[in-house]
Amino acid sequence: MLKKEVGGLTWFEFSLLQPFYFIKHGCFSRKGGASSPPFDSLNIKLFPEENPASVQENRARIQKALNTQSPLVDLEQVHGAAIAVVQHMPKNLPLSTCDAVITNVRQIPLTVMHADCQACLILDPEHRAIAAVHSGWRGNVQNIYGKVVEKLTQEYGSTPEQLFACVGPSLGPCHAEFKEWEKEWPKEFWPYKNENNYFDLCEIALKQLTEAGIKKDHIEIAKMCSYDQKEYFFSFRRDGLTGRNASCIMLD
Repeated sequence: MLKKEVGGLTWFEFSLLQPFYFIKHGCFSRKGGASSPPFDSLNIKLFPEENPASVQENRARIQKALNTQSPLVDLEQVHGAAIAVVQHMPKNLPLSTCDAVITNVRQIPLTVMHADCQACLILDPEHRAIAAVHSGWRGNVQNIYGKVVEKLTQEYGSTPEQLFACVGPSLGPCHAEFKEWEKEWPKEFWPYKNENNYFDLCEIALKQLTEAGIKKDHIEIAKMCSYDQKEYFFSFRRDGLTGRNASCIMLD
């Protein structure tokens, strides 16, 4: 990933997406925002304990980094597999009870909130369509990645082999412990567990994206653990009450 710093904000971009001039994207760190602890500082989720003005300012700073005046199109994430199709700028945000969103409309910044879960940005350069996907372990179990690829095919005629998929900073295998793994994970996922009940969620994402038809050399997975890198990322497992990072993609 490529590190960018402008005006106090720090974010990361995928190397795989650099050739595509018609998109803007970024996995934004926690640095450069207006929120106070424990949400310091670029938190985009409005918690009861958080200052609404700070969240509004944080979102405005991300919009500026993306060079858009359009509001961040975020989701009411519920760890499901529902997918929203956006044909114009929504009037009501966040989009209710979904964990992925797709569009082929310019200047709509699709946004995923995360603090250990995976944020996956998908691009169809041929049909100029994009997706933003939120996947925790429940999303993996429901194969949200495969369902998003199928939805892109249905809506825009996307060919899986021509898609590019990028998974941002998330919980690494050294911290992804599941004490009740036999109840939570179907047997097909058990090979991704080590002897201490830790799962390699990045390898699971790679498996599901390739099984959906995306070529391996069209997939980039950030090897950055949100738990370990406290300077840059919020982590629910590490801190409990904490903020949420934003990962965004937009057709320019």
